Amino acid sequence: MSPAATPPRQCLRLRRAIALSLTAACGAAEPPRAAAGVETASTRTEAAPAPVVVPPAPVAERLPETPRLAALRFEEVDVAETACASISSLVYSMGFGPDERTFFTLHNSGAQCVYQVVDGRLVNQRRIAPARPIEHDGWPAYPFDVPLSPNRRWGLTFSGDNEPLVWRMGTRRPPWDLVPFPDDTVYEALLTDDSLILQDHKGAVGVWSLATRRRRKFTAVHEERSLMAVRDDGGALALAGSAIAAWDLETGAELLPRTPLSQPISAVAFVRDTPRLIAVDRDGGYHEWDLSTPDPPEHAVHRDLGKALAKVWFLDGGAALVGVGGGKVAIYRALGPERAIEVRPLAEVRASDEWLKAHVSRAGGRFVLDAGDTTWIVRTADARIEAKLSGDTCRHGPWAIGESSTLVSHHNIGGLCVWLP
Repeated sequence: MSPAATPPRQCLRLRRAIALSLTAACGAAEPPRAAAGVETASTRTEAAPAPVVVPPAPVAERLPETPRLAALRFEEVDVAETACASISSLVYSMGFGPDERTFFTLHNSGAQCVYQVVDGRLVNQRRIAPARPIEHDGWPAYPFDVPLSPNRRWGLTFSGDNEPLVWRMGTRRPPWDLVPFPDDTVYEALLTDDSLILQDHKGAVGVWSLATRRRRKFTAVHEERSLMAVRDDGGALALAGSAIAAWDLETGAELLPRTPLSQPISAVAFVRDTPRLIAVDRDGGYHEWDLSTPDPPEHAVHRDLGKALAKVWFLDGGAALVGVGGGKVAIYRALGPERAIEVRPLAEVRASDEWLKAHVSRAGGRFVLDAGDTTWIVRTADARIEAKLSGDTCRHGPWAIGESSTLVSHHNIGGLCVWLP
């Protein structure tokens, strides 16, 4: 090493002093000494153990909150300054027009009141006085809740002698009255766009053309008083009780021969835009017939809904139903021969089978469940309860419910109320 590379002597002394000072302060680095009877651990470097990963404590997921039911309020329809104020008779049937821009009430005197629907409200009342008003004495013995025809061109009331009266809606024409059963009174009535279908208390059924006012050549031999269902186009009729049968109303041809069932039928309907006829019995049995096949009973479908149903109302053109059994209410969807039945309970609805009534919108997308002291408004598609009503004086039937938001009920003094969000 050259003299230039050699550190000065004073630097070497300084380095030694610093080293001695560090040794005295920290101690010399010595290998660990073995305790008595214990071997000294190897000085080989061991790999550090893998760190233990402690999973985070599970966080309880917050359950979705039950949506608060809408608090609907009602507005009384004011007729004090309108022509409809002079109508003193009771509303017998009411409903929305096919486009839901008009609302009709037909009173048992034959008087009509026509409203315009604007933003969910009934406005611009127009009274149509009958050419021949009908008065009633005593308690009527005719069927209740008879709807207007689907096209809202026809309405039905009954005379004091319990004879059916067919009114042309929107006109002052005198009603067409007939004596359908000389030895009996009417038990059930249906109106299609072009037909009147009546059944007496013995089970006899007659069909009349609304255009010609003549009885059609149709004979239904069913041997019992039965539930009636008519196809949407008015071309077919089904009768169901302890047995079921169906006919073509134009020709009288038998579409489904009389087929006995193990349990009485609690509801029957044609499925919209299909050749299917469906029924539900009181034991919860679901039955389906394809009327386009040569032998419908041979290819019938029978399934179990899983619960005995005391009351059933079909929804959405037969694609769903609301059933009541044991005080519990549910919507059954996806009915059909090959599709699983989806059950959506309406847990919030608590009502007895005896008093619960349903009022379904024209297309079946919404319905009202009325238990007398409480009323629920329900959407069919998702079984969502829109509102719960109770404790009000404006919840008397019959109800009329639109597909959008309008809801109409009776006032306790005979007027109307519109329920608004």
